Amino acid sequence: MVRRLRWIIAIVVLLSVGGGVGYEVLQANAGKGASPPNIRRVTIDRGDLTLTVNVTGTVAAAQVADLSFDAPGLVADVDVIEGQHVAKGDLLARQDVTAYRLSLAQATAIRHAAQLTLDSLRAPPTPDDLAVATANLKAAQSAYNGLFGAIDPNAISGAQVQLQAAQTAYQDAIQHRRDVGGQFKNDSPTYQLALAQEGQASFAVEAAQLQLQLLQRGVDGRLITAAKAKIAVAQAALDRLRAGALPAELDRAQLAIDQAQLGVDAANQQLASTQLRAPFAGVVSRIMVAAGALSLSTVPAIVLTDTSQLHVRLAVDEIDIGHIAEGQPVSLTLDALPGVSLTGKVSNVAQAADQSATIVSYAVQVALDPSTAPVKVGMTAAASIVVRQLRNVVRVPNLFVRIDRRSGAAFVNLVNADETLTEIPVQLGLRTEEYSEVIDGLSVGDQVGVSLDSTFSILGS
Repeated sequence: MVRRLRWIIAIVVLLSVGGGVGYEVLQANAGKGASPPNIRRVTIDRGDLTLTVNVTGTVAAAQVADLSFDAPGLVADVDVIEGQHVAKGDLLARQDVTAYRLSLAQATAIRHAAQLTLDSLRAPPTPDDLAVATANLKAAQSAYNGLFGAIDPNAISGAQVQLQAAQTAYQDAIQHRRDVGGQFKNDSPTYQLALAQEGQASFAVEAAQLQLQLLQRGVDGRLITAAKAKIAVAQAALDRLRAGALPAELDRAQLAIDQAQLGVDAANQQLASTQLRAPFAGVVSRIMVAAGALSLSTVPAIVLTDTSQLHVRLAVDEIDIGHIAEGQPVSLTLDALPGVSLTGKVSNVAQAADQSATIVSYAVQVALDPSTAPVKVGMTAAASIVVRQLRNVVRVPNLFVRIDRRSGAAFVNLVNADETLTEIPVQLGLRTEEYSEVIDGLSVGDQVGVSLDSTFSILGS
């Protein structure tokens, strides 16, 4: 694109100069018989060369986010207005949280109950618990030993009395446990002690009944087996209290806590999702929800635009993309702001072409330098990218250079002392729209020219 534009300008200038000067030559020669050589000349000097790529684009924001709630819900409040600047983390809108707070309360209660279970397993046995277990073991042992005692009528009468007393004590224990249950919770130490005393009284009734049956019928092998089993059960209960909870029980209790905590975390996350907060600082560019309306997770609620670093998006033709690199300076003008000049730098060059465009082009991003101009997202910008600059080099105007299209070699006409022209080859470097860098073939002070007569003759042929 740069090369094409360069040649077009050169041809137009040449046509303008040749036509205008040729006309003057004809006018001058009309009144004279002879004329000096008609040459347009220039003296070779040093100067700066700047090669640019010119392209148009659009002003864009650093980032734009379409924000929506995680789940459908009723919008309770919208806390911002369009055009408002917000900081990162600022509250933008809220959904109704009634159902989510209830879920959180339920999950927290389950977590608390699981923790109480684990704490009870880890806690050492109380003196009352040990006393009850020890008494149960002694009663079982006494019942077993009583199976082998002497049997006489007096013993049977005494056993009957003991059985009646044990039954009375058992009924008293039941009533006591009921009374305590009406005053204390089931997991209170007082109620647990009353429950243990009831069990102990029940065990005493069974032992008295066994003792009476033994006295009445003599020693029965089945009774002996049952008595031994009761001793084993009582002993195991006492050992269990002394040893504490089993590792497997503690693991199950801890697992229950972990699962309950997951429920609490999920409820907290759901509660937090009812608040729409700014993920970055920016401007609220659009609001699409209102208080009292239903919000959907699939539809944006608020559009947030980050204007902290504006940039211009360009589509550079494949002919010019090879000249573009990150860090190159750029001059810009905006159609919407006549007379305003902006500057920036190339911040990103796409590695792949835009396949959706009809012309092969590459996306180039230009970061704008800070400015007080009222630049807005979406404005059309004309960018001039400086792709190369040379300082104080020998240069020749492109108007005085001839390029052989077949070989690509460059030639100029050197002006001789006798006002004649001699075509000589030159080696050129950087070529801009107006000048070419001379690497070899010319020196500062040399004069080159073009014959306006021959130019007019060619144009007129």
